[in-house]
Formats: sequence, structure tokens, C-alpha cells
Amino acid sequence: MEQSFQSTKLPTSAATNNTGHTTPTAVWANPSRITADDGSNATWGASLPGQAANIVGSAFGFQQLPHSAVVDGIQVYIEGSQNGCMGNVTINVAGTTGKAIGALNGTFGGPTDKWGATTITPADIAALTVAADTGDVSGGDGFAAMDCMKVTIFWHIEVTAPAHEVPTRVMHKVWSSAGIYIGELPNASELAFSQDLNSAGSTMQLTCGVNIDPVTTTDAITDQDGNPLQTESGLSLLATTTQEFIASGESTDDVIFKNGNRVKSYLFNSWYPNGKLMFSGQMNKVGFKSGGGQARVSMLLYSDGIDLDNFIARGYPFVYTLDQSFTSWDNVLASVVYGPKGGGWNLYGQSFRTGVGVANIGAIDLLLRGTANVTVALYDAVNGNLIGSTTQSVVGADQPNAIQFAFPQLIPVLASTDYFFAVWVDEGQSIEVYWNAPGGYANGQTYNSNYGGGSGGGAWSPVGGDFWFKTYSGVPTTTTTYSTQDPISGMAHGILLDYNARGGVIKERTFTPAGYTLTNKFNSATIFDAVKKCVELAPSGYYSYVDLGTAEMDIKATSVVPDFYIILGKDINDIEVVMSIENVKNQYLLSGGDTGSGTNLFKQYQDTNSAARYGTRLAQQSDNRITLTATADAMGNSFIQENSSETQETPVTILNKNFDITQLVPGKTIGFRNGGSLIDSLVLRIARRDFTPERANLMLGRLPLQTTAEVEKIRRDLILEQTIDNPTSPS
Repeated sequence: MEQSFQSTKLPTSAATNNTGHTTPTAVWANPSRITADDGSNATWGASLPGQAANIVGSAFGFQQLPHSAVVDGIQVYIEGSQNGCMGNVTINVAGTTGKAIGALNGTFGGPTDKWGATTITPADIAALTVAADTGDVSGGDGFAAMDCMKVTIFWHIEVTAPAHEVPTRVMHKVWSSAGIYIGELPNASELAFSQDLNSAGSTMQLTCGVNIDPVTTTDAITDQDGNPLQTESGLSLLATTTQEFIASGESTDDVIFKNGNRVKSYLFNSWYPNGKLMFSGQMNKVGFKSGGGQARVSMLLYSDGIDLDNFIARGYPFVYTLDQSFTSWDNVLASVVYGPKGGGWNLYGQSFRTGVGVANIGAIDLLLRGTANVTVALYDAVNGNLIGSTTQSVVGADQPNAIQFAFPQLIPVLASTDYFFAVWVDEGQSIEVYWNAPGGYANGQTYNSNYGGGSGGGAWSPVGGDFWFKTYSGVPTTTTTYSTQDPISGMAHGILLDYNARGGVIKERTFTPAGYTLTNKFNSATIFDAVKKCVELAPSGYYSYVDLGTAEMDIKATSVVPDFYIILGKDINDIEVVMSIENVKNQYLLSGGDTGSGTNLFKQYQDTNSAARYGTRLAQQSDNRITLTATADAMGNSFIQENSSETQETPVTILNKNFDITQLVPGKTIGFRNGGSLIDSLVLRIARRDFTPERANLMLGRLPLQTTAEVEKIRRDLILEQTIDNPTSPS
């Protein structure tokens, strides 16, 4: 198999010269301006007939291409203009020929264009220069301008299996909901899951062949020298320990099979001898069978992406109102959770009293130092009931850092009432909390909980003094409007940041801007619903993908150049392509509302070429909110463009033999080699993957229609104009 890459760069250096021109010359003015796409132009003008000059871009910074890279093509994009000139665009690679500049604006070359050369090496790319020459052909008044020059290199790497064989195995590690490491799932079934494009995540079913009956062990109690302690009768004193394997989700016991536990599944093989995190999620269903020689425990795991449906999208940053505040400190306290399992903890917390008229708690600020996964847990009283918690990964240096812990939702509380919060960390971690030993906060104090892992201890006891802390309330809301923002780098980015501030699990990884701004109201939308809307508002071809292992999200455009190539005869023996016209629609009747003249808007859209090929395929829609012709045209033309063509679906199975199949994720694009002209011309997108450590079963589909950002912005603006004030639900 081949892995395909592309990289686009501007020159970091530019100059003008007259190489190859013997007639009277004129140089380019301000050649360095082509190093930035900023609207400022390098310019050239002739004052005599036949004058000519070159503008040369260099130092593109492609030196990072690996030695094993096979260059497939070079593409040069020039944004400029000319009048009364002619010439060529050339590159300094042996065996290449130039391309006519035409209007000195547009794209030259492409993904498979080597400009006439047989081979282009990584060394050629490292030293690449691009020259555009302009020569006067209009009697001495030729003129040219250039804003920028961009070069895209397309290359691939032949992927071969690792040199050393590492046995394939999977390890499922389990933590309690409080972050205590419990152990590994014993005798677990094969790692296997499915994932669809634009989904929030996935589920995984595991079965463990294990008896859930408690295991009791008896050990002699010894002194500090390891000698058994005995009774007066000479009998050894014994300690009996019983280990439970399964418990109810409401139980306080830390056992390995329990709803709410968190599971991380690691794959070890020749590609990842140190392991790769493939799945991270939560136990949502636990069942067991005992007796009859068939003891087992079954679990249904939900990946972290389900978390996206548990939060309502809000504005960013969300506006809180300060309630309680104490901001003096003279020292630090360390909240520590020891390991391994049963090692205990030494934790600190703070009591406080809500203010007059305060109806909820939305966030708590703490002054911290250190690095840990920190959980702030809110209780209705000291040693009371847990009423809410939020977790953040805190990375601090050797100085105090004010960190805000926002709760997933505003937690209802009573005004002028005492509450308590505690600071927890994951097993084996600690965090320093700033406090004031003399105290000074009138309506609370600091508490300590020390638990050594035995049968007693752990209750919260007062130690005096007070944390540096602030508490906040908020105004409940399920509606927010993002005004004049990019749907991806503005709206989706802000929505996810607010979600993360409240303890949300899924983090942003790669968000590619849509390239235009819109205004949209989100009404009672979950985070996942809001993300889907942002993708819908982005240009055609954008998609979202959640990494099931790292819990990171990508929102970006589908690559029209294959991310990977499948080689027939090497990676797969054959291929089955299904080309379908089942869902083709080439005539669209759209009925709208009253245009103001007493009659409804009624429009027809069609693709006559599609109708000639496949016959008329009709679709109809009625929406009385659409009263503008421009809005109807934006929707109707888009519908026809996206639905009037034949589709392709291709199932492909790739074995974990010559390629790292963990990289074949929804959204990536696949091309083919050695399949003939029709097969090799296909570029298909992974719409679904069924994954096991041995193979990836992929369903590939046709790429979505690509349109320009300007057209997309007009289309989205017009549609939103008609729908921004829609009610929450249809009548």
C-alpha cells in the first residue's frame, strides 16, 4: 500500500533577473511581495518593445521530505495578471519543460504532473525554485503583476511491513469513575468496533471469560521483620481479604466490572510495539452468567464521543456572576491520590456558603500549581452527597495558576446555604492548592480527608484556614447566537472550548476554517447537534471525525487527492465497485411561501444531461418559509448538483500485513493503482470502517461535490436568512 501526502508552501525568498533574455531588460519591482498572499503585488512593466524579465521564488522549505518519498507531481499556483505579455513558468529540475503563463493567473501542473521529467527526487524539491518570465509583445507597454506564488508537492511513500515481528495483543485497562486504576480486563474477547463518518463515536461489546464469585485469600500477619504474629496459644494471627469482581453502579466499591468505570484499549503489534490507544470509553451495560461451566461477564462500552450529547451548546465565553470569593494565600496544600489500587489518598476541600438569592453554582476558581488531571467535586455538605463534578487536565509551572472549573450544567442550590467542594486527582498524581493558614473566610474552612487504603478513615475533618477560591452562578440558557463567525474556526471552536471548560472529554485537534463568516442561532442543541450544524454550514465536502482512542475531533475538508493508495495485486487481490443510480434525482420541484403578490413561490430545477442518461427522477419539497427566489435557487441548484450523478460504493478489506490499518479512518480518501484506467481514476472516501486488530473492512463512497467558498457563503447566508428565527420545533 502507499500513503499519499501533499504540502503547500509559499517561497520565503524572491528576486528578479533577466536570465535567458538578451533584449533590453526591465526588472520586477518589489519581488518579495510574492512571498505572502496579502493583496500586495510585485509589478513589472515594459518601456521598450521586447523587454523581458523573470520573477523567481525560492527557499520553499520542502527540505523535510523523507528520503523514501516518491514525488508524484508538482503544482504551481500564481495569483496575478498580465496585459500584453507572454512567457513560461519553469522549475529548476532537470528534464522539465515550462508551461505557458497565459494570464499569469491560475494553476500550472498538478498531482501527477512531473513537468516532463521522468523522476523528481526529494533533493530536487529541497532546492526547488520557480520562475515566471514575462516578455513584452505589445510594442513596449506590456504590464504584469503578481500577488503570490504557491507550490504544492504531491508525493507518496511505499509502505512495507515492519522489519521485526511483534505478536498482536490487546490490553484493556480499567479505571473507576473517580480515576482510581483498578486493573486489566481478564480473558477479554477480541477488540472490534465500527465507526461511521460524521458520527460522535462508537460502541464496543466485550466478553470476559471469568467467574465473578468473590475470591478470599488468607495471609499471616507479620511484624516489621516479617515474622508471623501469634496468639498466646502459639497460633498465627491471620488476615482475610475478599476481592469482589462485580458491583452495582451505585456501589462505592472499586471493582473491575461496574457501570461507570472507564476503559482504555491499547493495541500492540509490529507497527506499535509500545502500544497505541485505540478505544477510550465507559461501561454502560454489564451482564454476567455463572455456573454450568460457562461463567462470563459481558460489557457494552460507549466511546467518549457519547459525551457530546450530554451538554447543551452555549456561547463562548459563557458569562458567570461572581458569588463567593476569598483570594488570600500564604502556602500550599497537596491533594494526592496514591497508587496502586488500595493505596489511599490525602485530599483537601473547602466549605462555603452561597450568597443571598443565588440559585445555582456554575463554576469554581482555584489557585493551583503542578500537573494533574484535577476533579473538583461538589457536595451538599461536608461528608454529604455528591451533587456534581468536573475534571480538567491542569498543566502548571512553578507558580500559581488560577484555573476555572466549570460544571457541565448549572447545579441548582439553595441561597444562603452551606456547601462543600473537594479537590481530587487521578491515581498516582498530586496537585498543590493555594490556601491561607490563618483563614479569613467567614462562612467556611478547609477540610482534610486521609485514607490509607484499609478498612477505616477517609472522613472529612476540619484543619482550619481557607482555600484561595471563587464561586460563580449563571443564568440558565439553552439558546445562543454566534454572529459573523467562521462556522468551523469560530462557531465550532467556541462551542467546543465552552464544552471543554465544563469538563467535556472530546478535544479539538484539526479544525480547518470554512473561509467565510455566517450568523447562526443554536436553540436547545447538544454539542453534537451543534457540531453537525457547523459542518452543514461549512463548504461541501467538510466532515467531522472523532478519534476513538485519543478523544480528539477533526473538522476539515475531504482531500480530493488520495490520502492512501491501494495497490491491486499487492494489498488486495480484486475489487468490487458498485455504481448506482438508485438515488439519482435530476428534477426538483420546490414550493415556497407567499412572495407578497398573493401567489406562492414555485420553482423547478433540473439536470437535462442526467435526465437524458437515466430518465426523469423527480423530487419535491414544500416549505412556506422560503419566499425569496435567491434562497430557492441556492437550495435547488445545490440539490441538483449533489444528487443528479451516479454514485460509487466499494467494499474493501485491508489486512494488517503490509500496512498500518489503524490509519484508515472515516474521512480519509483512497485511490487505486494497477486496476486499469477506470479503477485508477477513482478517488473514494472512507464512509465506514469495521476494525479488528487483523483487518479493516472499509466501505468507500464517492467524494462529495466541491464548490468554491464564495458560492458556499452565498448559499449558506441565504438559507440562514430564512431559518434563523425558526421556532424550536416544527408545528
